[in-house]
Amino acid sequence: MIRLLTSTPAVIAGLWTIWGSAFLAIKAGLSQSSPEAFALLRVLSAIAVLLVIVIWRRDSHSGFLGGRGIHRYCIALGATNVAGFLVFQNAGLVEAQVGIASVLVYTQPLLVAIGAVVLLHERLSSRQVLGLMTGWLGVALVVAGELSADLTPAGSALLLLGAAVAWAAGTLVFKSLPSDVSVWSVLLWQNIYGLLPVSLIALWGTSTVTWGVPLLVGVLGAGVGGSIGGFGLQFVLLRRGKASVVSSWIFAVPIIATTLGVLVLGETLHAGLLAGGAAVAVGIYLVNSQGRRAAAGEAEAAAS
Repeated sequence: MIRLLTSTPAVIAGLWTIWGSAFLAIKAGLSQSSPEAFALLRVLSAIAVLLVIVIWRRDSHSGFLGGRGIHRYCIALGATNVAGFLVFQNAGLVEAQVGIASVLVYTQPLLVAIGAVVLLHERLSSRQVLGLMTGWLGVALVVAGELSADLTPAGSALLLLGAAVAWAAGTLVFKSLPSDVSVWSVLLWQNIYGLLPVSLIALWGTSTVTWGVPLLVGVLGAGVGGSIGGFGLQFVLLRRGKASVVSSWIFAVPIIATTLGVLVLGETLHAGLLAGGAAVAVGIYLVNSQGRRAAAGEAEAAAS
């Protein structure tokens, strides 16, 4: 049973669920808080939970500090995965619907694929390149459908694309980490190092907070679920495969998020969503179908 739950397909399904629903939690939090204040609350909640987990596990031979040069990586992760990503994402989501917001943020896989080839010297087969291009086409179809309804200001779109750039940079930084570093320690320290810039932004801005159940749901869903569960599962997947291929697995998240936006928030369903969803599914298959057996062998070795 444990092997089944830790298998790569199960981890991917968990990641889809957590990050697909996280946009609803963020929207709930932003309805009761300014974007900079919500980012700060999200980081603080993640740190509180991660402190408990790291102290309880005590699985690092270097103890709480992590050791082995982890901090130079986590400073970069704090700037990208935490400060850059959360601040841009929250600011963009204030006036954007969940559908287009999730699609723009999840242009990240394309950015990672380019960065992995240029910086990490990873190679993509022609089939994988076709898969990424097909997935990008699906993303473009969803974006076109959303923009045709004139529902998102251009400024919000740029902020969300900025979040994608920051997240892609963080993904490449994590891929450079030593493989024996604890994922829990990385999650903790990236949030600790990201806390300072997020706090300064919150103090500099006009932070407002209305305490209540919606804000609590938003903080727990986005801070604990998205920042710990989502990033944790992504880091596990990055340990099991190429950065470009792992990032392609999350092409399905904007489709899930957009669907939840339609069903839960009453956002508009359009043909671009349906056509884009089909293209994304094909893209995922093309990227991951080649070399499945070899990838499965690597995943089993990583899980053991």
